[in-house]
Amino acid sequence: MADDNPAKMQSTAVSLADAVAALRADFPAETEKLTVVDLAAPDARSQILGWVQNASTTYRNKVGVGGSLDPYVSYFADTHGMASRDDETGRMLIAVQTDPAKFPRRLPDIMRNPAYVLAHEAGHMLVKNGNDVPEAPGMSAAHAVTREAEKTRRNNITENCADTFAYLYCLKKGWIDAADIEGLATLRSSDTLNGDYGHFTSPALDALRLMADTNDIKSLEPATLLKVAAQHAETFSPARGAILGLQGQFNSVLGKPGEDPEKVSMRIYDKMAGIYLAGRDDTLEYYIARRSLGAALAWVTPEEAPTLDTPWSLVYQKIQDRSATETTASLLMNLIKANRRDMLKDREHEQWLVNSAASKNDAPRQG
Repeated sequence: MADDNPAKMQSTAVSLADAVAALRADFPAETEKLTVVDLAAPDARSQILGWVQNASTTYRNKVGVGGSLDPYVSYFADTHGMASRDDETGRMLIAVQTDPAKFPRRLPDIMRNPAYVLAHEAGHMLVKNGNDVPEAPGMSAAHAVTREAEKTRRNNITENCADTFAYLYCLKKGWIDAADIEGLATLRSSDTLNGDYGHFTSPALDALRLMADTNDIKSLEPATLLKVAAQHAETFSPARGAILGLQGQFNSVLGKPGEDPEKVSMRIYDKMAGIYLAGRDDTLEYYIARRSLGAALAWVTPEEAPTLDTPWSLVYQKIQDRSATETTASLLMNLIKANRRDMLKDREHEQWLVNSAASKNDAPRQG
């Protein structure tokens, strides 16, 4: 009997031009002011420059460097995928690289698919909170570390919106297979271990992978898909307090310029091993540690592991012992529950900051 699960149907390769046409057909109102540039086109830079030159004065002043637009055009043109919006006019620009020779070496296969990259950038433009997220109240009075965590939180929401929309939309269109997302979810975790906390979308992607096996993604209407993407991103975007915890655990072990990569890897491993063995399974750092260490089970046996401060055999055995109850679904549920708790703490802290600032303003002046 044929398998009717839409998530398991074979994907079909599609060109950037065809993907753009499909996006415009599915979202005609939302893409009315959208320009898409193929970065492999000979005139890609001139297309980008023309778009920027026709943007509002406010936008040009924001992106210009010393009165020149060239640095911004080069920045845009040298990327793998990029999106920007002129808030005053509503015009949007998306650039996608289609030349495989220009792809970054470590890109997973799904990010080499121009249709997926287009959908990711479109997620930034079309999904609520995909492009920008309002700053939480009271941040002007917060500590610099808290303000940096707030910036990361806002950025993480936009990336969750983009990755979620891209996966759902491409799966709906048949441009990817459900399992194609796994390489990207792994990359997002490893990027976190390089200090890129804003792109940590692995929990959202892992949850989508589970969802794809039990839900008919292809039946989602375009407008519903936008709402689902926004809601999913909100659910799996970490609270500011959780980000502070993640940064507190990993910032001290991240690599420094010129440092031996192997030493950095061993240091990060030992940090993850300690986090995993401690067993607090409702934190972002535990999720990353379990995901990364669990992946190593497939290629490193206890006998083959290098000499480490924390014996690999101990970690290996602990993962095996917990494997019966420690599933992706259970870890995701732990994160959701903890995130709700952390968000309440964030709101309480924000209110305290607002009240403190107000009391200072109301205090009688001396002299």
